Amino acid sequence: MGIRNATFLCTALALAFFTSSVRAGTPGPASALLSTNKAGAKHVTLTVSFRTELQCGRLMGSRTLVLVLPSRERVAATVPVGAVLIGGRAAGRVTVAGHTLTVSLPPPRGMLCDSVRVGTAKIVVAGAAGLGNPSAAGTYTVKVTHGSESFAAPFKIH
Repeated sequence: MGIRNATFLCTALALAFFTSSVRAGTPGPASALLSTNKAGAKHVTLTVSFRTELQCGRLMGSRTLVLVLPSRERVAATVPVGAVLIGGRAAGRVTVAGHTLTVSLPPPRGMLCDSVRVGTAKIVVAGAAGLGNPSAAGTYTVKVTHGSESFAAPFKIH
């Protein structure tokens, strides 16, 4: 085996080990934070965070993210693209079907790096999206799906 083949083999084994060890840490818990937990509040900002693999701090893989909101949550018929931020950047597209928001991730800009690490992804649905809290107190859950990963983020209404 030549030096070139040995180097390639070592690199491939290291990459396989790194990738499997990163994936072993996910999926992790998710959290949901509301701008207010008051029952019946309107124009509420929802922030959902979850631990997953990020490439240079950005979600990688699937370019689509799905948020399933509780059936008692008020959801507008349409949500402006600028009202949903993924990692601080406006969504590429947002569609609404009942209590489900399907969000296209913004296209990557600039140079991409090869740094893949487990980190915290953050999705913010701003008050301009027209979300409204359930009218009854209780514990509710937002479900997030990105690629093959699914997360459940509970929140309480008072």
